[in-house]
Amino acid sequence: MDVINSLLDALSSLGFDLRRQFANEWMGIAGWQYLLAFLVILLSLFARSLTKKLLNRFILPQFERYGAKLAGQLTGGLVQPITALFATVGVYVALRILTARVAPDAPVLLSETFIVQTFQIATVTIILWAVMRLIDVVARYYRDRAQAAEIPLEEPIIVLIQRAIKVFVLVVGGLIVVERMGYSIASLLGGLGIGGLAIALAAQDTLANIFGSLIVFTDRPFKIGDWVRIGDVEGFVEFIGLRSTRIRTWPKSLVTIPNKVLTNSNIENWSAMPLRRVSFRFPIGFDAPPDRVEELVDGIEQILINHPGVDQGYHLVKFDGFSDRGLEIFIYYFTRSTVWKEHLQVKQEVNLAIMRLVRSLGLSFGMPFVRVYGHDGVPYVPEEAGSETSI
Repeated sequence: MDVINSLLDALSSLGFDLRRQFANEWMGIAGWQYLLAFLVILLSLFARSLTKKLLNRFILPQFERYGAKLAGQLTGGLVQPITALFATVGVYVALRILTARVAPDAPVLLSETFIVQTFQIATVTIILWAVMRLIDVVARYYRDRAQAAEIPLEEPIIVLIQRAIKVFVLVVGGLIVVERMGYSIASLLGGLGIGGLAIALAAQDTLANIFGSLIVFTDRPFKIGDWVRIGDVEGFVEFIGLRSTRIRTWPKSLVTIPNKVLTNSNIENWSAMPLRRVSFRFPIGFDAPPDRVEELVDGIEQILINHPGVDQGYHLVKFDGFSDRGLEIFIYYFTRSTVWKEHLQVKQEVNLAIMRLVRSLGLSFGMPFVRVYGHDGVPYVPEEAGSETSI
């Protein structure tokens, strides 16, 4: 302080009496108030510029470096609102400094109440601006995810949600501004409630379909081209829309399912299988020797192990038991491909290899056992070849 006073005394001796200049008033405001207000605005602009550079040059590149794409986009969307808030605060503080000694009967534009209300409205506007930018960033992020997942809902669903949230935010922000201006919002809220109820009742089916579309987007039970079964409808997903989903069935008919049905239906997605199962039994003749049965089981296991289209994670080949058809061989395995055509090709190759193995071992496939009875009720037993037997 002594240094400043000494500097002012030295300037006064040279003819520059800053104390007098600062004490002079113009439009009822002292010179020192103008100077201090100018310095505050200058400081706020400097803080605004510094914050913008820090965010753009240091913070945002760090998000990109470590793969935090959404966090970086959100921060990038807040750069301009944050810097605008610095400037707004600077202007508000400067105005408070300039009007600190204003008389009570001064014009309304210079009153403390008007300045405070203006600052509050400007702050609410900046916050709304920031929220709008965040909504746009999140909506763009989910549109990109939907496109990558081949769920074409980004236009009808995400844009609809984006606009609905924006309208809600604007309504809330508008109510806050009206309240800050000193008006009552109770009657306005009552009118909005009645109007919203009427709209909801009139559009309940549409809203139900929209919520069904939201389930398809958020849960991702299927995408375009998937083989699905929804209730008793089975086929390939051909179209996913805002109101309905279209399924192309096996007979090539097109079934349109309202999206609200999806909320209460069991959805089975066959295309989501990581592997495709094969399970069956086949019989060989009762006269097969035990050692040949063991060779057959071992041979089929080798066929499954050596086939490139068979998944090696889990498979079974066992002599399962006896039946009226013969000795039952049980086979259980998975194909690597879930595509129907490729799956059938693997099954065919495995089946042909099993047939060749059965023939090479001198075995035969079993046949249903039929017992024939004579007219006297006695079972017919055929005699050796060359003998005659009557029934």
